[in-house]
Amino acid sequence: MTALRSRFRWIGQWILPSHPRPRADLTSSLPRDHAHSTDRSSMKQYTQQQILDSFRGATRSEIKKVTFPLDFDDVDFSRLEYYGWRDRKMPRRAYIAVEHDGRLVSLVLNRAEATPSRRTMCTWCRDVDLSEEVVLYTTRRTGAQGRRGDTIGTLVCSGFHCSKHARKLPPAYHKATDLDAIRAEQVAGLRNRVGSFVAEVLSTED
Repeated sequence: MTALRSRFRWIGQWILPSHPRPRADLTSSLPRDHAHSTDRSSMKQYTQQQILDSFRGATRSEIKKVTFPLDFDDVDFSRLEYYGWRDRKMPRRAYIAVEHDGRLVSLVLNRAEATPSRRTMCTWCRDVDLSEEVVLYTTRRTGAQGRRGDTIGTLVCSGFHCSKHARKLPPAYHKATDLDAIRAEQVAGLRNRVGSFVAEVLSTED
C-alpha cells in the first residue's frame, strides 16, 4: 500500500522528469453522458451536516472548526471518487469525504511543512502530467493508536483534483485504443487507492 507512516517513511514515491508530455482531458472532449458512462460507482450527493457526522479519528474540537468551501452547494458529487477541500481559515488543514464499505467516511488531514524536493506524482490519481502540486498530507489513525498520536500520510494533489486527472487521455495511444476502457481503469485505480488509504486509517479503530 502506498502510504507514509507517522515518521515519514517514504513508500512507493513516484518521480517523473521535470517536463512530462502533456495529455488531453477526456471529459472536455466528450459529451457529458458519454464522458461519465463508466462512472457507475460515483458518489451520492451529501450535505455539510452529513459530512460532519461522518468524521472518524477527529476530535470534537477539530470537527467544530471545519470550514466548507463557499461553493459547496455547487459541488457535483456524481463526478467525484472522493470529495476533498482545504479549510479557508486554516491553510494547512484539509479534509476528505469518501464512500467506504457502503458508508461515508470523512478524515481531517494536515499538510506537512516540508515539501518533496523533486516533482512528485500523486499516489492516488498518478497524474503523469504533474499538473498540480503534490504535497504530503497526514491524518490521525482511529482508535487507541490515534489517541497516542500515531498518524498515516500520503502524497496527494494539493487541490484534490484527482477525479479530473484520472479522466485524462494517456499521453499517447493507438487509434484503435479503447479510450473508455483506459479511462475506466484509471478511475477504478483512483477509487481503489483512496479506499485502501481509508481502510488503513480505520484498521486501528476500537
